[in-house]
Amino acid sequence: MSEIGQIKGAAAIVSGDEKDETTLGVATKDDKTFVVELETQVPFFMTLMYFPIFYPLNEQFYTSLKEGAYGTSPDTFLSCGAFNLTSYSLGTANLLLQKNPTYWNADAIALDSLTYQVVGSSDSALMAFESNYLDIVMIGGDQVAVAREDVSLKDKLKATISGILHFLTFSQTKKNAQGGMLANTNLRLAISNAIDREALVKNYVDDGSQATYTAVPPHYALSATTGEDFSADQAMFSEWIGYDPKRAQEFFEHAKAELKTDAFEFTLIYSNNEGDEIEKVA
Repeated sequence: MSEIGQIKGAAAIVSGDEKDETTLGVATKDDKTFVVELETQVPFFMTLMYFPIFYPLNEQFYTSLKEGAYGTSPDTFLSCGAFNLTSYSLGTANLLLQKNPTYWNADAIALDSLTYQVVGSSDSALMAFESNYLDIVMIGGDQVAVAREDVSLKDKLKATISGILHFLTFSQTKKNAQGGMLANTNLRLAISNAIDREALVKNYVDDGSQATYTAVPPHYALSATTGEDFSADQAMFSEWIGYDPKRAQEFFEHAKAELKTDAFEFTLIYSNNEGDEIEKVA
Protein backbone atom coordinates (compact mmCIF):
# COMPACT_ATOMS: atom_id res chain seq x y z
CA MET A 1 0.00 0.00 0.00
CA SER A 2 2.93 2.35 0.58
CA GLU A 3 3.79 1.97 -3.11
CA ILE A 4 0.21 2.36 -4.36
CA GLY A 5 -0.63 5.28 -2.09
CA GLN A 6 2.69 7.05 -2.73
CA ILE A 7 2.74 8.61 0.75
CA LYS A 8 5.93 10.64 1.00
CA GLY A 9 8.73 8.59 2.59
CA ALA A 10 6.56 5.50 3.23
CA ALA A 11 8.37 3.11 0.89
CA ALA A 12 11.79 3.97 2.35
CA ILE A 13 10.54 3.49 5.91
CA VAL A 14 8.82 0.17 5.13
CA SER A 15 11.95 -1.15 3.36
CA GLY A 16 14.17 -0.10 6.25
CA ASP A 17 16.24 2.30 4.17
CA GLU A 18 14.96 5.19 6.29
CA LYS A 19 15.08 4.74 10.08
CA ASP A 20 13.64 8.12 11.04
CA GLU A 21 9.86 7.65 10.98
CA THR A 22 9.31 11.39 11.48
CA THR A 23 10.20 11.82 7.79
CA LEU A 24 6.87 10.20 6.85
CA GLY A 25 4.68 12.71 5.01
CA VAL A 26 1.83 12.82 7.54
CA ALA A 27 0.83 15.43 10.10
CA THR A 28 -2.07 16.51 12.30
CA LYS A 29 -2.99 20.10 11.51
CA ASP A 30 -5.46 20.20 14.41
CA ASP A 31 -7.59 17.79 16.46
CA LYS A 32 -9.75 16.88 13.48
CA THR A 33 -7.50 17.41 10.46
CA PHE A 34 -5.08 14.79 9.17
CA VAL A 35 -2.69 15.92 6.43
CA VAL A 36 -0.99 13.48 4.02
CA GLU A 37 1.79 14.51 1.62
CA LEU A 38 2.29 12.40 -1.51
CA GLU A 39 5.34 11.65 -3.64
CA THR A 40 3.30 12.25 -6.82
CA GLN A 41 -0.28 12.84 -7.88
CA VAL A 42 -2.58 9.94 -6.95
CA PRO A 43 -6.11 10.75 -8.21
CA PHE A 44 -7.59 7.67 -6.51
CA PHE A 45 -5.95 8.31 -3.14
CA MET A 46 -9.19 9.04 -1.28
CA THR A 47 -10.71 5.74 -2.40
CA LEU A 48 -7.68 3.92 -0.94
CA MET A 49 -8.76 5.14 2.48
CA TYR A 50 -11.43 2.43 2.37
CA PHE A 51 -8.78 -0.25 2.97
CA PRO A 52 -8.45 -1.31 6.65
CA ILE A 53 -4.69 -0.64 6.59
CA PHE A 54 -5.53 3.08 6.61
CA TYR A 55 -8.09 2.94 9.44
CA PRO A 56 -7.27 4.93 12.59
CA LEU A 57 -5.88 3.03 15.56
CA ASN A 58 -6.09 4.05 19.21
CA GLU A 59 -2.40 4.49 20.03
CA GLN A 60 -2.82 4.41 23.80
CA PHE A 61 -4.72 1.12 23.61
CA TYR A 62 -2.24 -0.41 21.16
CA THR A 63 0.88 0.51 23.12
CA SER A 64 -0.66 -0.78 26.37
CA LEU A 65 -0.59 -4.34 25.00
CA LYS A 66 2.24 -6.84 24.88
CA GLU A 67 4.09 -6.91 21.57
CA GLY A 68 2.26 -9.13 19.08
CA ALA A 69 -0.89 -9.36 21.22
CA TYR A 70 -3.06 -6.88 19.32
CA GLY A 71 -6.07 -8.49 17.67
CA THR A 72 -5.48 -11.96 19.11
CA SER A 73 -8.53 -11.92 21.44
CA PRO A 74 -11.58 -9.75 22.16
CA ASP A 75 -9.69 -8.11 25.03
CA THR A 76 -6.87 -7.05 22.70
CA PHE A 77 -9.09 -5.83 19.87
CA LEU A 78 -10.70 -2.38 19.71
CA SER A 79 -13.52 -1.51 17.30
CA CYS A 80 -15.32 1.67 16.30
CA GLY A 81 -17.41 -0.15 13.70
CA ALA A 82 -20.96 -1.45 13.63
CA PHE A 83 -20.00 -4.63 15.52
CA ASN A 84 -17.67 -5.58 18.36
CA LEU A 85 -15.63 -8.78 18.47
CA THR A 86 -16.86 -10.62 21.56
CA SER A 87 -15.66 -14.20 21.13
CA TYR A 88 -12.53 -15.51 19.43
CA SER A 89 -9.54 -17.63 20.42
CA LEU A 90 -6.41 -18.25 18.34
CA GLY A 91 -6.66 -21.48 16.41
CA THR A 92 -10.45 -21.72 16.64
CA ALA A 93 -12.83 -21.64 13.70
CA ASN A 94 -15.51 -19.35 15.13
CA LEU A 95 -15.78 -15.60 15.56
CA LEU A 96 -18.72 -13.89 17.27
CA LEU A 97 -19.47 -10.22 16.61
CA GLN A 98 -22.20 -8.36 18.48
CA LYS A 99 -23.86 -5.05 17.66
CA ASN A 100 -21.94 -2.03 18.89
CA PRO A 101 -24.42 0.17 20.80
CA THR A 102 -22.11 3.21 20.57
CA TYR A 103 -21.70 3.01 16.80
CA TRP A 104 -22.58 6.37 15.23
CA ASN A 105 -25.33 4.80 13.09
CA ALA A 106 -26.42 2.01 15.43
CA ASP A 107 -30.14 2.59 14.78
CA ALA A 108 -29.64 1.56 11.15
CA ILE A 109 -28.02 -1.77 12.07
CA ALA A 110 -30.74 -4.45 12.04
CA LEU A 111 -28.65 -7.44 13.11
CA ASP A 112 -27.89 -8.07 16.78
CA SER A 113 -24.91 -10.28 16.03
CA LEU A 114 -22.86 -12.07 13.38
CA THR A 115 -21.14 -15.43 13.66
CA TYR A 116 -18.32 -16.32 11.27
CA GLN A 117 -17.37 -19.97 10.74
CA VAL A 118 -14.08 -20.86 9.07
CA VAL A 119 -14.81 -23.73 6.66
CA GLY A 120 -12.03 -25.69 4.98
CA SER A 121 -13.79 -26.66 1.75
CA SER A 122 -16.73 -25.56 -0.37
CA ASP A 123 -18.19 -29.09 0.02
CA SER A 124 -18.37 -28.60 3.77
CA ALA A 125 -19.72 -25.08 3.30
CA LEU A 126 -22.58 -26.27 1.10
CA MET A 127 -23.47 -29.07 3.54
CA ALA A 128 -23.55 -26.54 6.39
CA PHE A 129 -25.85 -24.28 4.35
CA GLU A 130 -28.20 -27.14 3.46
CA SER A 131 -28.49 -28.12 7.13
CA ASN A 132 -29.29 -24.48 8.06
CA TYR A 133 -26.11 -24.26 10.13
CA LEU A 134 -24.83 -21.33 8.03
CA ASP A 135 -26.88 -18.59 6.37
CA ILE A 136 -24.37 -17.43 3.73
CA VAL A 137 -21.53 -19.43 2.17
CA MET A 138 -19.19 -19.04 -0.80
CA ILE A 139 -19.05 -22.05 -3.10
CA GLY A 140 -17.31 -22.80 -6.36
CA GLY A 141 -16.68 -25.40 -9.02
CA ASP A 142 -18.58 -28.65 -8.56
CA GLN A 143 -20.76 -27.18 -5.80
CA VAL A 144 -22.10 -24.49 -8.14
CA ALA A 145 -23.07 -27.14 -10.67
CA VAL A 146 -24.85 -29.14 -7.95
CA ALA A 147 -26.68 -26.06 -6.66
CA ARG A 148 -27.85 -25.15 -10.18
CA GLU A 149 -29.59 -28.54 -10.49
CA ASP A 150 -30.99 -28.70 -6.95
CA VAL A 151 -34.55 -27.37 -6.74
CA SER A 152 -34.09 -26.38 -3.10
CA LEU A 153 -30.86 -24.49 -3.79
CA LYS A 154 -30.97 -22.92 -7.26
CA ASP A 155 -33.18 -19.98 -6.20
CA LYS A 156 -30.77 -19.22 -3.35
CA LEU A 157 -27.72 -19.19 -5.61
CA LYS A 158 -26.48 -15.66 -6.24
CA ALA A 159 -23.60 -14.60 -8.48
CA THR A 160 -22.12 -11.15 -7.87
CA ILE A 161 -19.37 -9.14 -9.58
CA SER A 162 -16.62 -8.94 -6.99
CA GLY A 163 -13.89 -7.16 -8.93
CA ILE A 164 -11.36 -9.65 -7.57
CA LEU A 165 -8.52 -10.52 -9.92
CA HIS A 166 -6.42 -13.65 -9.47
CA PHE A 167 -3.00 -13.59 -11.11
CA LEU A 168 0.51 -15.01 -10.97
CA THR A 169 3.22 -12.80 -9.53
CA PHE A 170 6.67 -13.70 -10.84
CA SER A 171 9.62 -13.33 -8.51
CA GLN A 172 12.24 -11.41 -10.45
CA THR A 173 14.82 -11.06 -7.69
CA LYS A 174 18.29 -12.57 -7.92
CA LYS A 175 17.77 -14.33 -4.59
CA ASN A 176 15.14 -16.85 -5.68
CA ALA A 177 15.88 -20.50 -6.38
CA GLN A 178 16.44 -19.97 -10.09
CA GLY A 179 18.70 -16.94 -9.71
CA GLY A 180 16.19 -14.43 -11.04
CA MET A 181 15.46 -16.25 -14.31
CA LEU A 182 11.88 -15.04 -14.17
CA ALA A 183 13.25 -11.56 -14.77
CA ASN A 184 13.52 -12.74 -18.37
CA THR A 185 10.60 -11.25 -20.31
CA ASN A 186 10.39 -14.09 -22.83
CA LEU A 187 10.15 -16.71 -20.08
CA ARG A 188 7.27 -14.87 -18.42
CA LEU A 189 5.49 -14.45 -21.76
CA ALA A 190 5.96 -18.16 -22.47
CA ILE A 191 4.22 -19.05 -19.22
CA SER A 192 1.45 -16.50 -19.76
CA ASN A 193 0.66 -17.75 -23.27
CA ALA A 194 0.64 -21.36 -22.09
CA ILE A 195 -2.27 -20.77 -19.68
CA ASP A 196 -5.75 -21.55 -21.03
CA ARG A 197 -7.73 -19.08 -18.94
CA GLU A 198 -11.07 -19.94 -20.53
CA ALA A 199 -10.72 -23.64 -19.72
CA LEU A 200 -9.47 -22.78 -16.25
CA VAL A 201 -12.54 -20.77 -15.23
CA LYS A 202 -14.91 -23.26 -16.90
CA ASN A 203 -13.42 -26.51 -15.62
CA TYR A 204 -11.96 -25.53 -12.26
CA VAL A 205 -13.79 -22.44 -11.02
CA ASP A 206 -17.21 -22.69 -12.72
CA ASP A 207 -18.90 -20.06 -10.56
CA GLY A 208 -19.52 -17.37 -13.15
CA SER A 209 -15.95 -16.07 -13.05
CA GLN A 210 -14.54 -14.80 -16.32
CA ALA A 211 -11.17 -15.17 -17.98
CA THR A 212 -9.42 -11.82 -18.23
CA TYR A 213 -6.53 -10.52 -20.29
CA THR A 214 -6.14 -7.08 -18.73
CA ALA A 215 -4.69 -5.90 -15.42
CA VAL A 216 -8.01 -4.24 -14.58
CA PRO A 217 -10.75 -6.91 -14.78
CA PRO A 218 -13.86 -6.29 -16.90
CA HIS A 219 -16.97 -4.83 -15.19
CA TYR A 220 -14.75 -3.34 -12.48
CA ALA A 221 -14.24 0.31 -13.44
CA LEU A 222 -15.59 2.86 -15.88
CA SER A 223 -13.34 4.85 -18.18
CA ALA A 224 -12.91 8.45 -17.05
CA THR A 225 -13.04 9.59 -20.68
CA THR A 226 -15.80 7.44 -22.22
CA GLY A 227 -17.86 6.34 -19.23
CA GLU A 228 -17.84 2.79 -20.62
CA ASP A 229 -16.30 -0.35 -19.11
CA PHE A 230 -12.59 0.45 -18.81
CA SER A 231 -11.59 -3.10 -19.81
CA ALA A 232 -14.35 -3.93 -22.29
CA ASP A 233 -11.68 -4.53 -24.96
CA GLN A 234 -10.16 -7.77 -23.76
CA ALA A 235 -8.07 -8.06 -26.93
CA MET A 236 -6.14 -4.83 -26.47
CA PHE A 237 -3.00 -6.75 -25.44
CA SER A 238 -3.55 -9.82 -27.64
CA GLU A 239 -0.05 -9.44 -29.09
CA TRP A 240 1.33 -10.44 -25.70
CA ILE A 241 -1.42 -12.10 -23.65
CA GLY A 242 -3.64 -15.00 -24.64
CA TYR A 243 -3.74 -18.78 -24.91
CA ASP A 244 -1.43 -19.69 -27.79
CA PRO A 245 0.78 -22.77 -27.24
CA LYS A 246 2.67 -22.18 -30.50
CA ARG A 247 3.51 -18.62 -29.55
CA ALA A 248 4.32 -19.75 -26.00
CA GLN A 249 6.85 -22.21 -27.44
CA GLU A 250 8.43 -19.43 -29.50
CA PHE A 251 8.81 -17.23 -26.42
CA PHE A 252 10.23 -20.23 -24.56
CA GLU A 253 12.85 -20.91 -27.21
CA HIS A 254 13.96 -17.27 -27.02
CA ALA A 255 14.15 -17.52 -23.22
CA LYS A 256 16.27 -20.67 -23.34
CA ALA A 257 18.70 -19.03 -25.74
CA GLU A 258 18.97 -15.86 -23.67
CA LEU A 259 19.36 -17.72 -20.36
CA LYS A 260 21.60 -20.43 -21.88
CA THR A 261 19.65 -23.29 -20.30
CA ASP A 262 16.68 -25.48 -21.14
CA ALA A 263 15.94 -26.71 -17.60
CA PHE A 264 13.75 -24.70 -15.25
CA GLU A 265 12.22 -25.51 -11.88
CA PHE A 266 10.04 -23.10 -9.93
CA THR A 267 8.00 -23.14 -6.73
CA LEU A 268 4.37 -22.00 -6.82
CA ILE A 269 3.03 -20.56 -3.57
CA TYR A 270 -0.69 -19.90 -3.18
CA SER A 271 -3.04 -18.91 -0.39
CA ASN A 272 -5.88 -21.21 0.61
CA ASN A 273 -8.30 -18.95 2.45
CA GLU A 274 -11.26 -19.48 0.11
CA GLY A 275 -12.00 -23.17 0.51
CA ASP A 276 -10.56 -25.55 -2.07
CA GLU A 277 -11.12 -23.40 -5.16
CA ILE A 278 -7.70 -21.72 -5.10
CA GLU A 279 -5.98 -25.07 -4.69
CA LYS A 280 -7.78 -26.45 -7.75
CA VAL A 281 -6.80 -23.42 -9.81
CA ALA A 282 -3.17 -23.67 -8.67
